Amino acid sequence: MGTAGSPVQISPGATESSRETNSRLRSLRSTIKENWPVWLVAGTTFLSGTLSILQMVFARLQGSTRFFTYVLPFGLHNWGRSLTLLFGFVLIYLSLNLFERRRVAWYLATGVSAVLVISHILSGRDVWYLAAAPALAFVLLITSRRLFTVRSEPTSIRRGVGLMITSLLIALVYGTVAFLSLGNREFGQHFSVGDSIVRTLRQIVLLGNSDLVTHTAYARWFLESLSAFGVVAWALAAYSLFRPVSFRLQLLPQERALAQAVLERHGRSSYDFFKVWPAKSYFFSESKRSFVAYATFRGVALSLGDPSGPEDELEGVTSSFLRHCFNNGWTVCFLFPDLLPMYRRLGLSLLKIGEEAVVDLERFSSEAGRKKYFRYHQHRFERDGYKFVRYKAPQTDSLLDEVEKVSQRWLTLPNHHEIGFVEGRFDREYLRKTTVCVVRDQSGQVIGFLNEALSYRTGEASFDLLRHIPDVPNATMDYLMQQTLFALQGEGYRWFNMGIAPFAGLGNKPGAPLTEKMLSVLFRVNWFVSNQGLRNYKVKFEPVWQDRFVAYQGGPFALVRVALAISKAMDGQRDSAPGFPELVPK
Repeated sequence: MGTAGSPVQISPGATESSRETNSRLRSLRSTIKENWPVWLVAGTTFLSGTLSILQMVFARLQGSTRFFTYVLPFGLHNWGRSLTLLFGFVLIYLSLNLFERRRVAWYLATGVSAVLVISHILSGRDVWYLAAAPALAFVLLITSRRLFTVRSEPTSIRRGVGLMITSLLIALVYGTVAFLSLGNREFGQHFSVGDSIVRTLRQIVLLGNSDLVTHTAYARWFLESLSAFGVVAWALAAYSLFRPVSFRLQLLPQERALAQAVLERHGRSSYDFFKVWPAKSYFFSESKRSFVAYATFRGVALSLGDPSGPEDELEGVTSSFLRHCFNNGWTVCFLFPDLLPMYRRLGLSLLKIGEEAVVDLERFSSEAGRKKYFRYHQHRFERDGYKFVRYKAPQTDSLLDEVEKVSQRWLTLPNHHEIGFVEGRFDREYLRKTTVCVVRDQSGQVIGFLNEALSYRTGEASFDLLRHIPDVPNATMDYLMQQTLFALQGEGYRWFNMGIAPFAGLGNKPGAPLTEKMLSVLFRVNWFVSNQGLRNYKVKFEPVWQDRFVAYQGGPFALVRVALAISKAMDGQRDSAPGFPELVPK
């Protein structure tokens, strides 16, 4: 216990933890302060649409409609209820887009709300107060118009499926609730929940319910409205899927070809090769001479490496990309960038995420690769009849058949799967265009392989896939890698990039920031390799270790989102930097 008057000792760790907590709370308050108006507008629009639907179910509105009788002859005024219903459904659909601050959704929601307000006021009914909800939504939309800046652009297929399911679910809920509440009064029979769901589905898919006897005109209108509701739901569902599918089939290939042309002129990184793999989106500068390749996960735009293009455009296209992401409500994160000062100037935070292993091929060929460990295994494999063979592109179908069998057996091993964001996937046409190195056993069967990936860094080589069959002899992959490095050095390459050792040195040094330790924990929960084992594997080749960072927006609160997004990306759920070998090779 301390003596009276002695100062209270506060540990540095506690002080840093307190600062981290306060910073996170400030970030959370800032997020709420920035987004609550958008949430209010979207929520009010959703409520307005919901009330429009419910009033058609629970309120059989009667009264004078003389105004619409004069203005809309030939009975068109009878469409009022159906339009109110459909407009309500559209408002609910648009509210989902308003949450993402989409500009087109703002225009449409404002127009629909105005029409609803006018129709309620001029209907001549004594329920003018029903115009209150759409009127409030209209006022909020008008006063907050500057918040909705996101340009209309293709959504992901996953989001399209989500919107499709939401649209159909709203139609299903509407019909089910209506059947339950209108049954005895309008159809002269009681409907259970199951019956209501089945009959709603039949009406939505336009099969109809021919056995139902409608006792009132309102009942007939309800069935017709439900069919119309289904048509609109299916139309919105199809639209939700059409735009991303159309983008992938038409626009995306053109952008990928343009990105490839930029890389051929200005590529400078070992990560550039993976920027033209599927599941990447592209943000181009106005000149189309530079671009950022990215993918979105959990509201985070992840970009691999630095932007690509001429040096005098890189900071400009990065700044424009940051504005683009802000308008879309995305947090930005650049994985393993080289231009660290540029990101500091643009206000991004830097955090070490691991260490990259780069082998000096001349030194390895003359020293490390000739040491006792490698000599012993090389002599053992050669004595036992194993062979290393390096096949230059293009590859034959027979070789592709062999390595595909190896890949398929490798995927059966526990916790082994393909990623795709920072490395390639097994694709025959892709492998056909790369150099493939294999180890064959005594019978000539391929038991392990790697393929060499193009590095745009002068004098550097790299690899992508590194796979083997189960139960290969110990040190098989060491032998494969050793012989590959010898061959590359013989062809004049100066360096070999073995890629990142995730979390190497992360949070282990005295005084390491708490954010590093937190990030390490978050990744280890979801990662599929032992980061220490991966680093130990690469140490045998005596590489030069270079710190690698992420550059990201926001404080600690944003860092949690970034960590979860990277974890999801590395789990292979969307998009793979060279040398995240999917295992610690034997």
